Amino acid sequence: MQDSILDTLKELVSIPSINPAYPEGSPEEHLGEARVAGRVADFLKDVGAAPVLEEVRSRRPNVYCEIEGTGAPRLLLEAHIDTVGVEGMSVAPFEPKEKDGRLYGRGTCDDKASVAVMIHVMKALAKEPANCTVCFSGAVGEEHGADGAYHLMETGRTFDAAIVGEPTALRVANSHKGVMRCRVTSSGVAAHGSTPAQGVNAIYVMTPVLAALERKAIEYDLRAANDAVRHVRTLNVGVIRGGSGINLVPDRCELEFELRYLPDEDPEKVKKDIDRLIERAAMDPPKMTLGFLADRPSMVTAGNERIVELFVERVGRPRRISYHTDGGIYSKKGIPCVVFGPGNAAQAHTADEFVEIAQLEKAYETILDVVRAF
Repeated sequence: MQDSILDTLKELVSIPSINPAYPEGSPEEHLGEARVAGRVADFLKDVGAAPVLEEVRSRRPNVYCEIEGTGAPRLLLEAHIDTVGVEGMSVAPFEPKEKDGRLYGRGTCDDKASVAVMIHVMKALAKEPANCTVCFSGAVGEEHGADGAYHLMETGRTFDAAIVGEPTALRVANSHKGVMRCRVTSSGVAAHGSTPAQGVNAIYVMTPVLAALERKAIEYDLRAANDAVRHVRTLNVGVIRGGSGINLVPDRCELEFELRYLPDEDPEKVKKDIDRLIERAAMDPPKMTLGFLADRPSMVTAGNERIVELFVERVGRPRRISYHTDGGIYSKKGIPCVVFGPGNAAQAHTADEFVEIAQLEKAYETILDVVRAF
């Protein structure tokens, strides 16, 4: 076991664990969480815990362990062990480097800093157990699919509260938005580019839908500009595919977008709103189909829940964050959740990802203090 949280973080960052949804520019051996999961398990064995590796997908296991307390409550500490890809990074992704009080590398901020902190919390608890039983989950797949969090809920384990480790700059969050991810497909009729009138261009069929989504995104952005905490929906078109050659009329076009909705909104209503938007925009509805790729739930935890109050006593009032976490999945199961950890979300997924080193120890002290008081 490394002596410091920083040493542990450096070793975790040096082990690639790219979510397989981000293969661009990454060797195959860098994809998946198996290697880093094994190392996390070794760390936990070294501190006296008894971790298990639970296969979620092929070569992609969650790491799970418990340290029994002297009382009945069960508290979950969860942080994800996958990262996004490394294409376009301006720093060496797997050679962690210290500079000006920061540690650089892929995963330093999102989310291996929280993993390292929680490993050391478990180390302290192995020496001196808390009142509650503390359960640690190093989850796979948070960056795409959330497979690890869903798997944990499918095991039937129960928890009285959860601390989800994510970069919050040492502020606590008790709510965040949900995410609806969608794909719109338009169909046309293929033809040679020299005789386009003999075909139907699927990209042209898609055009009014793209324009309608842009208008809606601008509408949400204008609302957000008048709301300092951005308590509004957001919409972003992230992918568009169409055509196979410049001299061919394309017979198919796909567009993928996500809508992030507020914690108090009904996902079924959000789906209906999206349906209505696409239906109204479609130039030729029979040539247009809408599919829902994923709905990752929002997180809502009341301010008077014990886990929230304990953090408020230590770091100030809770806030709502705009990005999604595994906490939404636990919250949907009725588990009171907070999101807390070192690092600033603005640095997550960036070309020069880093974490402020001083935040590591502060995060450790805060989480350990909350655990002992729970």
